[in-house]
Amino acid sequence: MKKALTTALSTLFFFSAAVTTQAATNKFHYTDEEYAEAMNHSLYDDFSSRVDRGVVIGNYPMLGYLTYKNQYEDVINAPYYTSNLVVEKQNIDEIEERIGYIDELFPLFEFDPRDTTIDQIKQGDNIYIRTDANGYITYISAYSDYFLRYGQVNTIKFVKQNEVEITFKDETGQIFKYNVPLSIFVTKLGRPIHITNIKPGEWAKFLVSRIHLEPGVFEEEAMEIVVDPDSRIVEDIYKGEILKLGSFDNTMQLADARLLEQTGFGPYIDIATFNANPRNFNAFLDGQQTSFNYVQKYVAGSDMTAYVAIENYWGEDNVAKVSINNGFTKLLDPSMIVDTSARQIRLMGGEILKIGGDSIILKGDRLVDPTNLLVGDTIQSVVDEDNNLRIAKTVDRIGQGSLNVYRGTIKRIDDYDSFIVETFSLLKFDEWYYNAQPRTFVIDNDTKFYEDETGFNEDGLNEFLDYGPTTEMDEIFTIIADGEKAIAVSKIPYTREVAKGMVYDSTEENVFLKDVFYYNVDENLWRQFDQKNLGVDFLVDPATLIIKDGQLIDPLKLEKGDKISVMLTEPLLDLIEEEEGGGGDDDEEPPQVNSYLMLVQ
Repeated sequence: MKKALTTALSTLFFFSAAVTTQAATNKFHYTDEEYAEAMNHSLYDDFSSRVDRGVVIGNYPMLGYLTYKNQYEDVINAPYYTSNLVVEKQNIDEIEERIGYIDELFPLFEFDPRDTTIDQIKQGDNIYIRTDANGYITYISAYSDYFLRYGQVNTIKFVKQNEVEITFKDETGQIFKYNVPLSIFVTKLGRPIHITNIKPGEWAKFLVSRIHLEPGVFEEEAMEIVVDPDSRIVEDIYKGEILKLGSFDNTMQLADARLLEQTGFGPYIDIATFNANPRNFNAFLDGQQTSFNYVQKYVAGSDMTAYVAIENYWGEDNVAKVSINNGFTKLLDPSMIVDTSARQIRLMGGEILKIGGDSIILKGDRLVDPTNLLVGDTIQSVVDEDNNLRIAKTVDRIGQGSLNVYRGTIKRIDDYDSFIVETFSLLKFDEWYYNAQPRTFVIDNDTKFYEDETGFNEDGLNEFLDYGPTTEMDEIFTIIADGEKAIAVSKIPYTREVAKGMVYDSTEENVFLKDVFYYNVDENLWRQFDQKNLGVDFLVDPATLIIKDGQLIDPLKLEKGDKISVMLTEPLLDLIEEEEGGGGDDDEEPPQVNSYLMLVQ
């Protein structure tokens, strides 16, 4: 017992000698100037017996001591009484020069207030302590090492039931990986979202806490995530020859540039100019990553073909990725992925495509890694002669989405709430399927009502009654519905014939289709409209309904390359003959036909 007491007193005496008494003072708080000096390691340089600083290794409030390592690499156990201890942690105002405006960037995160408790001192905190004559801590000032990382999310995958691994790449190309709980606070546009709602390719800010374990050894933890608004969108991919890559003005000039569209690469543009930053220039030459300087010196001005993904960031077009090769390439029609592996994907048509780091992958208007291509994705792809995937651009399987088209006779109307059709027909695959059962549809103020000739009726809900002068009882309507919810109710004519084609132009009053086919009932097959491929000009009436991707749209939102079914009141040839009065058309202009219902396939 005596030996143990002697040892304890010797340890306490050693600790008292190891720390210093700079000057006798009754102050329990540093001044701002003293804090600034302490941050610069110039305060208490003589390290007298009552002041020390270091990094916390462990804190044990129940046992009344903490362990820290000072600047001389000494590991020290420092006792304290919680009743006789002042603890402070620097707040954001005092350390914003070191960590930036973290409190503004991360809405949930708040630094501990200046006055706090000993249990808030954590492993990895940087501390400044003052002790009494017996070596007991009377004052602690601490701060945690928080900083910001910014990067593009690559993957998010589950590692445990309540934990995910998130991988991202910063603007210099360095890759970071953090395991975070599912409960981590994530925001986008100021609103909380779940971490699994972060999409690959999105950019985000990460609040990171760094713990100092030992000299040169750190442990980092992501504390909070703020996802950028949709401000870095990659929608366009160009094909062309790099004419110039300027390090002075940081621009790339692409000669004979062609934009990738739904139907392939579009018309030639003499010279297209984009911003190109040498610091984060992401380029590949024949499958191997290369540098800004190499492309500038050896590729610019050559006849090699470059595929360039363009990122639109706050209104400016920036080069996001470049893939350069000198071989033959071809465009494949959109096809669904049915199998994936680390090095290849297989399409529904049987094609096996090899993927690599030089592949340009666009998914949801984001540039992503090939690992984000999943089974079930439908892609438009460009491949070379060896089936190496140069470009993959996911496309929506649009069609009608969740909307269905019905036609039925009104049996009952509950004013402003719902209506019932006595029987109905459902349009599926361009054919009407009859059902002898009644069906109820819900209506509200968002339901749109259309008349045959005048089109949209602003007061349609109030006039949709089963009594009075505007009664709709026994009237036949075409209904566009999402489940039981009626999106549109229209008096357009019964459209039982169909024509198909591809959009090549559209206006507010016209939809021009090429490659037009119509269904011949007598022969029970599809026939091409004409060999010259003049196409057909389908007139858009005020009551015409166009459905694309689960929405009613106007014709200007149709895109070149959209494939459309047009429902008609009569066979296409009969309608054209009626329109032309039985005579020919010497002007060789596309014939015009009234349309009432268009479905983008």
